[in-house]
Amino acid sequence: MKPASIAMFTSFISGQKIDAISSIVIDDEGANPAVAAASAVINFKKQPSDAIGDSISTAGGGISLDDGAAWTFSIPEQVLTLTAGTWEWQMHITETDGTERAWLMGTVDVGEKL
Repeated sequence: MKPASIAMFTSFISGQKIDAISSIVIDDEGANPAVAAASAVINFKKQPSDAIGDSISTAGGGISLDDGAAWTFSIPEQVLTLTAGTWEWQMHITETDGTERAWLMGTVDVGEKL
């Protein structure tokens, strides 16, 4: 399955906090996935072949798993260490059975710090 492309992050200035995202609900064609979500990570890269520029995760507190069975997440306001430019991101979710899949992807524009 290819990750769904969405505009989840609003543009921000390098070194400033990103806006909080209060509710990210992931479904599988209108229904909760069969297995509960256990954790999530979002990796940011300039190009798909590049090293990860920054990441946030449930393990590090950058993503909150609000309801694993309902696949509901939120992202608190926080500072990312991304430099100016357009960054690609992918959200990978690990299910309680250990399966990991990329569910969401997109881009975010980061402005230069003045």
